[in-house]
Amino acid sequence: MSPVNCKTIIVTSPGPQGPPGATGPAGGPTGATGPTGATGPAGIGTTGATGPTGPTGVAGATGSTGATGVTGPTGSAGVTGSTGPTGIGTTGATGPTGVTGATGPAGSTGPAGSVGATGPVGATGPVGATGDTGATGPTGVGTTGATGPQGLTGPTGPAGIGTTGATGPTGPTGDTGSTGPAGSTGPAGSAGATGPTGPTGDTGPTGDTGPQGVTGATGAAGPATLPENAQSSAYSVVSSDNGKFINITSGGVTINTSTAMTAGQNFVIFNNSGSTQTVTESGVTLRFAGTSGTGNRIIPQRGLATVLCVASDTYVISGPGLT
Repeated sequence: MSPVNCKTIIVTSPGPQGPPGATGPAGGPTGATGPTGATGPAGIGTTGATGPTGPTGVAGATGSTGATGVTGPTGSAGVTGSTGPTGIGTTGATGPTGVTGATGPAGSTGPAGSVGATGPVGATGPVGATGDTGATGPTGVGTTGATGPQGLTGPTGPAGIGTTGATGPTGPTGDTGSTGPAGSTGPAGSAGATGPTGPTGDTGPTGDTGPQGVTGATGAAGPATLPENAQSSAYSVVSSDNGKFINITSGGVTINTSTAMTAGQNFVIFNNSGSTQTVTESGVTLRFAGTSGTGNRIIPQRGLATVLCVASDTYVISGPGLT
């Protein structure tokens, strides 16, 4: 029987991996790094959703502010910068204003209040499955290869729904600092419009009466009595009747150009009868005192008339009851 050449085929299954062996001693110097091969494509696994944010803890109370120092002199005003755009965030509720501290020397700043505990962080959403790692390309021998496309980003998880803690009360206001030096005085403004004139004040008291003037010299004494010119019939006055009274009982009295008295001369006529007597003008002007009338005048019974020469051939007559 001829000998048969047989090959034994052993089929083995991998057993469990043993523990790593001890690291051997370091070898010689590292050789030069070869060029980096092209990066394989990135994995495309999605990112897990972010978990909700936990509520913010309550803020601790603010420590009291120390007393503010003396106010310094006010510095000169700087140039005002342009106003920035207004933010659009909503303002949280303002806590009550603390009591203003008394003004005095600057005190030390009070300790800061403890910070409130931070609310629990919301649970982190599960991380999406990591995409398969692309196979590492062989180590290239040329320039760096192009970067592979980035994997898709997973959706963001829902935001946390924890409530914001209440704002702590505002601490008391510190004392005002010392006032800065006074700024230079601005130019004087234009004068304002003059106000309306005020009401007139009360009239002052009447001044004392001045001393009496010197008494003038006494004029010459006139006649103690009027000389009488008695007439019982019609009579024409003459210049010598100046200063007399004509006592007539009938016929009336005439004043004419022959009377020829000058301004200031005068005479009186007395009607010494129970009937009227007429005073007649002839070639002269006889004015009735107190009126615009001229002409003859009638003296009532027992009446009296005064005649005054006021110009050449012009006379004025007056008396009670004249018509």
